[in-house]
Amino acid sequence: MARTRRKSNKRYTKYTVIVSTLIMMGCVAYYSMLKIEEAMSNIRKHVVQFTGFNLKNVNISGANHKTKVLIRKNMGMLEDDSIFKLSTKEIYQNVMSIPWVKSAVVQKYLPNVINVKIEERIPIAIFQHNSIFSLIDADGILIEEIKLFSKDLPVVSGDNANKEVGGILKVISNFEVVKKNLETITFLRGRRWDIVVSGIKVKLPETNINEALDTLSTILKNGAINKNTAKSIDLRIPGNIIISGLKIKNRKSVV
Repeated sequence: MARTRRKSNKRYTKYTVIVSTLIMMGCVAYYSMLKIEEAMSNIRKHVVQFTGFNLKNVNISGANHKTKVLIRKNMGMLEDDSIFKLSTKEIYQNVMSIPWVKSAVVQKYLPNVINVKIEERIPIAIFQHNSIFSLIDADGILIEEIKLFSKDLPVVSGDNANKEVGGILKVISNFEVVKKNLETITFLRGRRWDIVVSGIKVKLPETNINEALDTLSTILKNGAINKNTAKSIDLRIPGNIIISGLKIKNRKSVV
């Protein structure tokens, strides 16, 4: 019985030594590979610098300061990297992954310059979906979530409103007094818009929107109605104006 135990202990010790040796050899080999890779990386870096193909200048045009910072951060190349580290296609893809970038052109000029020319997305409104607010452009693309926002941009809501708002804003842009005082826009049942102008809710028709906005412009200009005297103006029925539920047949009284 004792002999059996001694034999088992010897076998265990033998296996332990073998396993420990293999682990140690593996660690040494891994460490050596890291050192070799580090040495090779340094050699490549020195060769690139010696030949002059290390990135020195990234010229970015068409972007504001914020977008320039995002491009430099996301393009995937740093100063003194080999200019061949990434292809122009890879740099282009990295730049286009930035929501503020609508289109981009990337060019390399050997030995050490990269030019990035972009078209930036221009926010036209703030899209509200549930409790999330995002800047959107004329194509309805969500650019960036925001917490604080400028009163210069109207707040848009409703199903698919971000995709449709470009059209209604283009029409509204022809009526300066409406455009200047526009606060919110709501897309209803995928058919028509309600807007809030100078604190007054205005119901627009499905068609003949230009006529309705022309009427609204006249009302706002003559000052007969404001947020203190009216809660809403209903312009959905051609030739009729309903103010806070009161139907006015003779529009000359307010227009």
